[in-house]
Amino acid sequence: MTHRSHLLAFSIAAACAVFVPSTSANANGRFPAAGQVVVDPSDSQRIVLRATFGLMQSTDGGKSWRWICEQSLGYSGIEDPAVGITKSGNLIAGIFEGLTQSTDRGCTFAFAPGPLADQYVVDTAVDPSNPSRAVAITSTTVMSGLNVVLAQTTDDGATWSQAGVPIDPMFRALTVEVAPSDPKRVYVSGVYGSGTQGMLARTDDLGQTWTMLPLTLPGDAYVSAVDPSDSNRIWVRVDGTDQDSLELSTDGGKTFTTVSTVPGEMLGFALSPDGKTVAVGGPAAGLLVASTADHVFTKSASVGVRCLRWHTSGLYACGDEGADGFTLARSTDGGASFTPLYHLVDSKPLECPASTPTNKLCLPAWPNVANQIGADPAIGTGGSGAGGAPSKPKSDPGGCGCTVASAASDAGAWLAAGLALTFALRRRR
Repeated sequence: MTHRSHLLAFSIAAACAVFVPSTSANANGRFPAAGQVVVDPSDSQRIVLRATFGLMQSTDGGKSWRWICEQSLGYSGIEDPAVGITKSGNLIAGIFEGLTQSTDRGCTFAFAPGPLADQYVVDTAVDPSNPSRAVAITSTTVMSGLNVVLAQTTDDGATWSQAGVPIDPMFRALTVEVAPSDPKRVYVSGVYGSGTQGMLARTDDLGQTWTMLPLTLPGDAYVSAVDPSDSNRIWVRVDGTDQDSLELSTDGGKTFTTVSTVPGEMLGFALSPDGKTVAVGGPAAGLLVASTADHVFTKSASVGVRCLRWHTSGLYACGDEGADGFTLARSTDGGASFTPLYHLVDSKPLECPASTPTNKLCLPAWPNVANQIGADPAIGTGGSGAGGAPSKPKSDPGGCGCTVASAASDAGAWLAAGLALTFALRRRR
């Protein structure tokens, strides 16, 4: 199956999931894997990994891992939330129903009110220069097109406010990044109109005005990083047919130069904290590293990269458990070697007070998930608070047989297909 065919098949499966709820919210049919890793900006021992079956969290630098189920966050089925951690340790995640966040390390989640309420939050980004600040971008279908709004918090998620005016309603947002050196500069990548015209939206005044920059690059684009000291220098990944590319702009997104290509999918990108080194990778390409001074990439490891994150504590890489021998590993030598941090079988449910949603919703679901990932299904299920039926979130796009109840929902079918495509594309974040 070609790269594009794989994406189409995934989109069709996700479109089905929008209509018919799964009988088991945990069994979404995907192979257990990880797709994003974030590190607490105030505690390098705390690592959160987004997986196809929820979130995995370590508070001891990767020695032990605790599972947070999808239902506790407010979603289930085929959806990959965009996850972040603010300075105070607030865990945020953008999902179809809004922005869900936890201030108690995953035991309780609540939806953010204000401009993000009942909005599809397609992506989030924490400002690396000021981690108390984070931004979120919506991409919600409305009667007039799309409601694409930039929202921000400056108090670790305690309050969220709309930043400026909405972006063009013909623009479907995919990713958002902030410029560490300029708090008013924000980039949003996406697709314009009903076709596949890539577009970059840039604001220099925190959303008061937007500059729309058409991308002549073939395929959908994902803004991946902004240089920590130069707000005009940005990296964008582009989804190609048989290969993906990394593009660099040094003029704020007006023009781009291809600096790397990889066969198949480029699922991983990471910029070192000092902005001097860049890493990319994919399942077929392995890990490639280069200096940002010349972008001459060399292969440093044969890891089947599914995600990357560069932190002061090291370079983190998601891998394939079967092929690579780990699901998450860390390198402290720039990618030359990796030490495994997380294996699927190491998973245990997060221990929370009996009255919390994570305890009530996740413990009953744990045996099923544990059997799927090879972990011990008995761990954590005998303590206080175990039991109780999982509650159904507001949307349950699980597995399905692609059956639509009424012809009157034809318009909704096209909408669902579009949303499903966004889900499929968003896993690159």
